[in-house]
Amino acid sequence: MTERFLKIIILILLSALILYPYEMEIDIDLQMEIFIKMLYYEKKMTKRIDQNITFGIIYQEKVMASRSQKERITEFFQNSTKKSVKHLAIKHHSIPFASLTGLENDLKKLHIDILYITELRAVDIKEILRLCRKHRILSISGITDYIDEGVSASITLRKKRPLLVINLESVAAEGAEFSSNLLKISKVIR
Repeated sequence: MTERFLKIIILILLSALILYPYEMEIDIDLQMEIFIKMLYYEKKMTKRIDQNITFGIIYQEKVMASRSQKERITEFFQNSTKKSVKHLAIKHHSIPFASLTGLENDLKKLHIDILYITELRAVDIKEILRLCRKHRILSISGITDYIDEGVSASITLRKKRPLLVINLESVAAEGAEFSSNLLKISKVIR
C-alpha cells in the first residue's frame, strides 16, 4: 500500500512539472517597467525604428499561462502612463501562435520591433528567435529559462531584487546594442 501511495505522489509531482514547467520570478507589471527602461539604453533603437516602438506579444490561446501573461501585458500597456521611449510612441499587438509561417507574416505585417515571448508549449523557441534575428526584432521574456534558448533579455531575482539578464550574442544578432551603463547593472551572458 505505501509503495502504491508513493508512486501516486511521484506521478502527481511529475505531472505538475509537465503542466507547469516554467515559473515567472517577477510580476509582469514590474517586468514591463524594467524592459521599457532598458530601451533607453538601446543605442541603435532610433536608427532601427521609424515612428513607433511596436511590441508583439506572442502567446498560445489554449495554454492558460500563456494567455494570462498576454492579458496581463495588454492590461499593463492600456493602464501605463509611459506612452513613449526616446520620442517614439509605444504600441502593442497580441499575436496568437499557430505556426512559424503565420508568425513571420504577423511580424512583418504588424512591424514588430520587440517580441515578448510568453510561456509556450510544444514550440521550438529557437525557431522563433531565428525569425527575430532575420527581421531584427529584439526578443524579451519573463521566462528566465528562455535566455538559455537565446532570448536577448529576461529578468530574474537576485537577493530578492529584480535583475536584468542580457544575452549579448542574441542582442547583436537581433540588431540591437546596449550601453555599457546598462550592462554594468545587468547579468551579462556572452
